[in-house]
Order: sequence, then C-alpha cells, then structure tokens
Amino acid sequence: MNLADSLASAVGPPAAVVATLVFSACAPEPPAEPFLDLVPVAVSSAPETGGDIALASEATVCADMRYETRVQCFDRTGRVVGDFGGEGDGPGEFNSVTELARGPGGTVGVFDWGLARMTVFTPDGTLISETRVPPIFTPARSFRSTVSGYSLVIPTPADASDGSNGLIAKLIKLHEVDLTTSEVLWSREDLERFDDDGCYPIPGIAQASGGWVFKWSCSGDLYFLDHRDAAEGRLVQSPTYVPEFPNDRDVAAYLEGMRGFSGPVLPELLKSYEEDYRAQPKRPFLGTRTLAFDGADRLWYATTRDRDNFSYLDVWVGTDYAGTVRLRDRLMAYDILGTTLAALVERKPDRSGIAASAIDWYDIGDLEFPVEAALELDSTRPAPPGRQPGIARRSVVDMQCTAVFRKVPGGYIAFVEEFPGANTQGASLEEARTNLREAVAMVVEANRVLAREDASDEAVIREPITVTA
Repeated sequence: MNLADSLASAVGPPAAVVATLVFSACAPEPPAEPFLDLVPVAVSSAPETGGDIALASEATVCADMRYETRVQCFDRTGRVVGDFGGEGDGPGEFNSVTELARGPGGTVGVFDWGLARMTVFTPDGTLISETRVPPIFTPARSFRSTVSGYSLVIPTPADASDGSNGLIAKLIKLHEVDLTTSEVLWSREDLERFDDDGCYPIPGIAQASGGWVFKWSCSGDLYFLDHRDAAEGRLVQSPTYVPEFPNDRDVAAYLEGMRGFSGPVLPELLKSYEEDYRAQPKRPFLGTRTLAFDGADRLWYATTRDRDNFSYLDVWVGTDYAGTVRLRDRLMAYDILGTTLAALVERKPDRSGIAASAIDWYDIGDLEFPVEAALELDSTRPAPPGRQPGIARRSVVDMQCTAVFRKVPGGYIAFVEEFPGANTQGASLEEARTNLREAVAMVVEANRVLAREDASDEAVIREPITVTA
C-alpha cells in the first residue's frame, strides 16, 4: 500500500503526532493590500466631459464640458439643472475651461487659462462675479473670499539652463488671490529648494491649518509643509506605491491627448510616441486634482493604479496612511464634499471602442478602515533614491492551527484539523511538516480565488479579519 492509499484509508487509532503549527495568517505570503470596495448609492449618466467636476452641494455636481467650452450641472438622477458658458471672451463666456471649484452658498467657480479669469455661477447658470487670476492658474477645490492655488510661469532661456527637473520646480508659484480685488495676497516661488536628487514637490492642496500638501514627482509619496512659508517640510513615503506601466486604455488616452495638443501626427511619429510611453512607468497621481479633503478631514489621493476595471484612492489621516478605497471602472475626475464622493468615470469600452461616461455617487460618512489596513514602516532598511528611510511592511496576523501527523508504512501522513482538504504525506516527519505548510498555503489560495470568482460580479467589502479560537 502506498502513502496515498494509506491516507485515503487511514481510520482508527494508529499512533499520531499532534502539533500546533503557527502559520502567518495560514497563508504563503503577506496578505494582499487591504482595500475597501465602495458601492455607489446613486448613478447618473454624464455626457463626455473630458475635464473636471465640482460638487456644488452633496446633491448637485457640475462638469466641465471641455470639448464644447461650457459647464453643465446636474443632480443625482442625471437631471440637468444648469447649462451655461460658450466660447468667447464676454461675460459668462470661456476661452478654455481648465478647472472647477466649489464656492460659498452652493456656487461654482470656473477657471479659464486662456482668459486668466475666474467666473462664479450658481448651478442654474446665473452669473455672480468675475475675477482676474494669475496666468495658467490651478485653484484649490474650494474657495470663499480668497482662493489658493498655483500657477506656471513661462520659462526664459536662462531658466532652461537649470535642466528639466529643476526647471519645473522653479516655474511653479503658489498664490492666494483676493476674489474681490484680484489682488495677489501671498505668493511663494522657491519650491526648487525642496528638490531632492531630481525629485521635487508638485502642488496639491492647501490645508485649513495653513499648511500645504504636495505630490512627489518621483513616486506616490506626499510632501507636507506645516505652514505655507515653512523652510522645510516632511516627505512621507506611500506604502502602496509600486511602479506600474501603462495599460492599453492609458496608451489610448495618451495618444488622443497628443493628437489634440499638436493636431494631426504622422503614423510613424505616433508609433514612436506610443513605444516611448509604454516603456516608462506611468505617473502615480491622477492629474492636477489628485488630492481632496473630506468632512472628517481625511486626505484622499487619487492614484493611477489599474484604471481599467477598477480605480484606487489612498486615504490619509494627517501624515498617517489609513487605507485604500477601490472604485469601479476608470476614474477620470472626482470631488468630495462632506460625506459625499462624486466620481466621474469611464465604463468599459463597448464593441465599437466607445466608453460611456457616468457619475458614481458614494456615501463615505461611515467609512472605517480596519486596523490591519494600516501599514507599518521599517526604518532599518535603506531608502530608494529621493525618498526618506522607511519601506512599507505589511502587518501579518499569526494564527495557530493544529497539525496531525500519523505514522504509516513508508512515512507519515499529515493534515490540519482546521482546514479540510489540507493534507499531505512525507517520508519523514520533517518532510511531512514542510509539505503540510505548502498544502495549507495551496488550500487558502484556492479558496481565496474561488471566493473572488463567485463574487466577481457583485459589490462587496473585503477586509482583513483576526480570528480567535
């Protein structure tokens, strides 16, 4: 009788070795990155905007209809409540809409690079005011009597001699603008001082406390200034960042942007652009409006991970990573107000290659991340270039399981009491122990795959669980 036959027929009381083995969460490796799957509470169709969105209220969103040089506002059902703008330089007209921002009293500000102007409307299209802003100005997500943001300065030949990285940092200027007088109340233009071996901060969002949070050019890290005039800041490493190369949808969007920017492009030149783009990891952050604060003062960071079937946003509390949220489909833009998150997404392309746009509405008021979602930092390992020490290391929960080893002719058979199907054999007790760990890992992974396949078409929440038995 061979070992397999012995295992199949092993009943009765032969001598057995019972041992308590400790498995790392009874899994072969640290668990996958924890994230919460969010389920929309409302869905509204959206015309192809190609631009930004802003929540005027928790029930009304306005979208930049960039290809038509106008703005449209609609409610959670998709009902249009306002449609305004049009190409021109007169009152209420736009040359090139670039960003939207939320104002007091449910108003929305429309920022126009071509006219260096901010125009404020009510969602039904009533014109409230117009204000001059610095050229090429990107605003914060909201404003009151003043607006914070940053502008880009046209480089001079002397600037270009600094090199590409130093040049970009040097051309970024922070501002606070008075919306009544158009006066620039505050500016800062020394961001190149924070340059670290070619990596530098890219303005993200002003904090209510008076500080600023920046994206980091070389990775998914964040750079915090406690005060907007601070001489030094703090670079905080992202525990989720892994370089990722563009997928087919990323490439298609890039090439469309190239055509829109430069007009018709020769096929061979377009092919060269594509090859170069595919060969480089994509930038980790989504556009210029990467960051947003919610009503609980949590910081949201829109990443570019996947953006095919799903999109991911990292959430921070202060300078601590709290967890990651997963949304369905390809995130194009988003905004947060209070406990509402509105996400402009592209659905999967149909057979003709057309991807429908929609607004998914989420309630994030009761959002809680499991304790295990927080990732620890191991400061004993060297930092990559341009990053402070600290490499993300996931916390693994140890769980004790009971292994049973039964002596049979030719060796041992083994199984784990808590895992039906986790059984194996070995010529020696040590070999059986080694094989049993591998068997447990295979059972856990197989169960995980089957469970995810069963729930692949459903909106679910996944989170780590600690079991005490």
